[in-house]
Amino acid sequence: MKRAPLTAAEAIDKARRLAEERGWRWVGAVRVSATRVAALFGPRTCEVLSNAGDRGENVRVVLQVDTGEILDAVFFAR
Repeated sequence: MKRAPLTAAEAIDKARRLAEERGWRWVGAVRVSATRVAALFGPRTCEVLSNAGDRGENVRVVLQVDTGEILDAVFFAR
């Protein structure tokens, strides 16, 4: 059975839980952007960025939309 595509709310929740598990601080406004891994034909992904609009204290998580798999995660300190 195919999984429904990841919603923005689900992506934020997964990113927030990952940040908590890794001990990363989660602050400020959140931005979710649709992206592609490889130009037009790669898997659909979304990027979740905490503290969007400010530099530092950012959690950036990239997830595959169709599977919910976390592809990349990084914390940018000040």
